[in-house]
Amino acid sequence: MSSRFAARLRLASLGGIALAMAGCTVAPPPVLQTTQLAAPPLVSVPPLRPTPPFSASPYTEIPQRDALGNRQTINTGITSTETLWNLRSAWNVAALNCLSGRYQPIGEGYRLLLENNESALSAANTELDAQFRRDFGGNFKRTRDTHSTRVYNYFALPPARTYFCEALLDTANRYQAAPPEDISSFAAAELAQIERAFDRFYGEFEQYQSDVVTWDNVYGPQYGAVYATIVPTVIPNAGGEVVQPVPDESGTAQ
Repeated sequence: MSSRFAARLRLASLGGIALAMAGCTVAPPPVLQTTQLAAPPLVSVPPLRPTPPFSASPYTEIPQRDALGNRQTINTGITSTETLWNLRSAWNVAALNCLSGRYQPIGEGYRLLLENNESALSAANTELDAQFRRDFGGNFKRTRDTHSTRVYNYFALPPARTYFCEALLDTANRYQAAPPEDISSFAAAELAQIERAFDRFYGEFEQYQSDVVTWDNVYGPQYGAVYATIVPTVIPNAGGEVVQPVPDESGTAQ
């Protein structure tokens, strides 16, 4: 074999190997086409509709203010005799309703109030009977009983009980620490403190009413129907629940 022929044969062999290798080359993987999915729309969830403080009934009646900003309650514009008697009534309600251990001074203080001021309280009771007799004639006892029930119910307003009990606890502690010589002045100061406790609840309830109006204006058109189907639980207000006073030995309400 000539050298020239051998050289051609080697070139032919190399070419065949190159073609064979070219035929075995692996093709690159296809490019996958991805589709960008749109994000789901955000769902607006409204805040819960405001609820009354201390689980009060939405229909609780709140005493209105006069032109000077003073609430017109059952303790507004009363005489010093009525003030003493209403403090006694409030203390009686607290002794019946503020029953946890920390409120024990209320009952003890109430007992001392009755013992230390028997003559003053008896005179107040007699004077109130005379006042109702002058104003209502022969039917004065029934009228006074009805009024007394209103007084007791005012102080027994369930959602205001926490603030009321705290106020009477302070009253009882002050009374036992330094029994007052002037019970009328003491009654005026303490009844005002008790009224401030109720006013605190009234203010919170009025804030709830304002918040409900705001919520209804903003969310009511879209979500109001959901809440319209909810029947609120009615808790008796000051005109509903009757708290019976504790009579003394003579039958007079204490």
